[in-house]
Amino acid sequence: MINVESFFKQQRLVDIEFIDLDDEISGFIVEYNRDFVLVQIYEDFQLDGYSVLPRKSIKKLTSSDTLLFGEKVLSDNSIQMSTPQSISIESYPLLFSSFINDNEVILIDSNKNDDYFIVGRVLEVNKEQLIVSYIDSASNLNYEPLTINYDDLDKVTFRSHYAKVYDKYTKI
Repeated sequence: MINVESFFKQQRLVDIEFIDLDDEISGFIVEYNRDFVLVQIYEDFQLDGYSVLPRKSIKKLTSSDTLLFGEKVLSDNSIQMSTPQSISIESYPLLFSSFINDNEVILIDSNKNDDYFIVGRVLEVNKEQLIVSYIDSASNLNYEPLTINYDDLDKVTFRSHYAKVYDKYTKI
């Protein structure tokens, strides 16, 4: 299992590679447990939302001089890491329930069985899966709900600029 504790304790920016996704993210580890890692996303010298990652989806954590420079830029501009309120990473049902309560737009990535990227709102949660209303690329809400198994998830992102734009412009 990947050791996230040192990056968490040092509050350092980290690059995160995934096992199944052709994607890499950078950010601060703001919380973690045996199953999940909560990361505040760092992109273009800004902090931009959060991602919850199953630990089993993480391939590698690294740091670099580029990220050290990013930390300096953030510090010089008084931009500080923060932990999101009312979010639990104890389990998927608890995590997704908080999005129902806030009617929040989230982004879901998976490359396990069916490769997909979903923008949507959580409608229902149970022990094994969640049901979401899908928002298409023109910001139209699709009323045919999608069912997603937790085992298929690689990354769940929320409160990012991307998600906020869809939240603002979704046509109901």
